[in-house]
Amino acid sequence: MLVGTGLMLIYAFESYYMDFMFLFSNAFPPFIAGASAIASIFALRKYWGGLSSRLTRVWIYFALGLTFWFFGELTWGIYALVIGVEIPYPSIADGFWLIGYVPLFFALTLY
Repeated sequence: MLVGTGLMLIYAFESYYMDFMFLFSNAFPPFIAGASAIASIFALRKYWGGLSSRLTRVWIYFALGLTFWFFGELTWGIYALVIGVEIPYPSIADGFWLIGYVPLFFALTLY
């Protein structure tokens, strides 16, 4: 709740500090995507029942999809913050995001 309120305030007043918002909106999403990918790997470890287990395969696909999304967010951040390309389209990041949908679709249908 506190994080959500903080993010709401940051984005509500974004027009007052544009330089910070550029940095924040390109650097923060990889951290969130990385945390999601790590959490899914921990869940995979918790529910591991061997490769023959259906739930294990669901978590493998889910973790793989979130990992690809993390790579997409990380690549976009590198494009924007390190290389200086503001809107790289199409880019390698788009490829990672699109590839991430495939294992996520398998996870949802298998579940």
